[in-house]
Parts: sequence; C-alpha cells; structure tokens
Amino acid sequence: WKKNGNPIIPAQTGPNLTGVTGGTYSVTYTNFVNICQPITDEITIETYPAVKASNPLDIYKCNTGQLTYDYDLSSNTPIMLVGSGSPLTPIAISYHLSPADANSGANPLPSLFNSPSNVSIYARIVNQTTGCHIIKTFRLLTSVGTSATKPNDLTECSLTGTANFNLASNKAMILNGQS
Repeated sequence: WKKNGNPIIPAQTGPNLTGVTGGTYSVTYTNFVNICQPITDEITIETYPAVKASNPLDIYKCNTGQLTYDYDLSSNTPIMLVGSGSPLTPIAISYHLSPADANSGANPLPSLFNSPSNVSIYARIVNQTTGCHIIKTFRLLTSVGTSATKPNDLTECSLTGTANFNLASNKAMILNGQS
C-alpha cells in the first residue's frame, strides 16, 4: 500500500487499512499462481467534517382526547440549524418514522404530520455539499391542557357610569394553582 505515492505501514498487506486519512491510496498486487505482472490500482479517499446540528425539541400538542394530532415537524428545523454553519453550509433536513428510513433518506414525512402521541421522529440532517449526514430524534407528545376557573362577577357602584377594576386580583382564582 502507498499513500500519495509514498509507502505506508508495510505490515498492512490485506484489503483493510486502519488509521486512514484523506489522500490517494494505491495497492500493488501480484498473482503468483499465474506469474502475471504486478497490477497497481488507486482509490481516492476524502474525509469531511462531521455534520453539526443542535438537538431538536419534543413537540407538544394540548391533549383534547383526540386519537391523533397535527404536528408541525418543521418547527424543529430552525432549532437544529443553530450551530450547523447554515446558510454558508447548505443543509437539508427531512423527517422520518424509523432510523433505517432516516439513514437512507427514504419515506420522508410531510412537514405537517398527523400522528398519535408518543411517537419518535428521526430527523436526517444532510450537508448538501459533502453528502454527509447525522440523525437526531425527538418525540411527538401531548400535554394536559390548562383550565380556567370562572372568577366571581365584579360589581362596583359608580355615579359616572365608569369604574376601575383590578382584574389581577382574580388571577389566583382563575389559575387555581396552575402556573
């Protein structure tokens, strides 16, 4: 084996090399059975920096008792682009239901995806220049909705037909312990 025309680790004579970095590698092989001339072949190996992306967030919908909800998967796109180098590095993001689909890029989901709760989504983030990609995951969830307690009616006597009310004084009653 040679790299860029220079011999490399002489003990590596098989088809697998370890510690490979970018460059042009050549191998010379000889068929001793037929006593043929040695043959040399080359392969160019390129290494690219890993794709960078921030972690997506789980997406929540208010639980209203439905079997499925419409989730906007693209709401995670700007979050994952933070730290990716975009727009200088052209990045494409697609969403998938399985790690296998995300790795191959098969069966991308629409941005507005109707799904039951507690489903994992796999985002494929691709550097469009190098073709390198990474997979990030997040979940589609529901949360308990908030409820408001009807406050007591407010009454104020006024000679002018107008009055001042402190609506904030009912906040604790309306929220009933909720934040």
